[in-house]
Amino acid sequence: AAFRSVLNDDMPSTLRNLPPYGTGHIYFGPRNIIERGLYMIGDAAGVIAPLAGDGIGIAMESGRLASETILAFLHGRRTRNASEQFYRQEWKRIFSKRLSFALRLQNAALHERKAKIGIHLLHAFPWLTGTVIRKTRNTRLIG
Repeated sequence: AAFRSVLNDDMPSTLRNLPPYGTGHIYFGPRNIIERGLYMIGDAAGVIAPLAGDGIGIAMESGRLASETILAFLHGRRTRNASEQFYRQEWKRIFSKRLSFALRLQNAALHERKAKIGIHLLHAFPWLTGTVIRKTRNTRLIG
């Protein structure tokens, strides 16, 4: 219900009129998942559009993936190269579609005409809200 209360016909102008917040431009494109042997997690690996609201979830989930991957290497179950390849593949499998969908969703929300169409669709088909949530989050982790 709280999520729906934000979705109204005035949302595009509300978002556009908010004061600037942050320290500069945020790059939402692809990033190096591993740099010089360091496993990137959370925003360091890839930023989800803030509208999706799952940055902390991705940070925790990618931290779990990194720790499990590193432990497998430390216990001799994978070589360093195999561990890095595994982490890159799993990170992409788990997060890439969510990040891409969230960015498209945010771009639509900031475009007045697209936002109005989206809001009308969400009001006409309330089940779409659940679909949006499932496409931006790991719903297995939501209690």
